[in-house]
Amino acid sequence: MTDTQTRPEKSGALALLTWLCVFSPLLLLITFLTLAAHVRLALGHWPTPMTESFGGPAYGAHERVVIWVGYFTVFLAIPLWLLMLCFRAFRVTLKHHLIQFGIYAVGWGLIVLYVVCDPGRFAEWFID
Repeated sequence: MTDTQTRPEKSGALALLTWLCVFSPLLLLITFLTLAAHVRLALGHWPTPMTESFGGPAYGAHERVVIWVGYFTVFLAIPLWLLMLCFRAFRVTLKHHLIQFGIYAVGWGLIVLYVVCDPGRFAEWFID
């Protein structure tokens, strides 16, 4: 058996950590959508951008989670993923990592699609 054939079994547990970085845009989208549902259910309608505010302890905690996941996704996911790939224990195969990169890009594409097609204008309200 060659080294590339045995590598997935050897580094399987550590290689899973790379998936945390890869799925971070999808996690960001899910947490953002749950925040939108939280606000929509609490207010009974979609908030109006630049005229309506909403708060509370549960909303504040939910908002902080979205912001933390957002910071990780925007500033840390790709550098951390690339850093992990510098170490043999985190590497699997080139094909595997190209799939990971594709999933990361699709996640960002879904975020952009949501912001562009947001029917309730929640993203605009949140950014405001």
